[in-house]
Amino acid sequence: AFSTPGKTGSTFRLDEIKRGDGKYALYFLCQTTLIGTFRELYADRFIFEGSRAIIFAPDRIYDEAGIAHCMALAMSFGRKGAAAEFRGQFT
Repeated sequence: AFSTPGKTGSTFRLDEIKRGDGKYALYFLCQTTLIGTFRELYADRFIFEGSRAIIFAPDRIYDEAGIAHCMALAMSFGRKGAAAEFRGQFT
């Protein structure tokens, strides 16, 4: 799991999906609006599971900058002005 010190930021973790099909997921706290934000930004690039995860299949190539952007948004979640701070850096 990855987390930030202090009161800002949201914990997330990367883990293999238990179904055994070789897929992985980047899990976020489902009580946040993060997955909704990621869907708005990357609906055409990622596969989402509910309000909790981005799913990665081993046979696909993914937008690394988009993944980094999602992690940066999670690590700065709740910090005023954070979304604007990262605008354009990961495209």
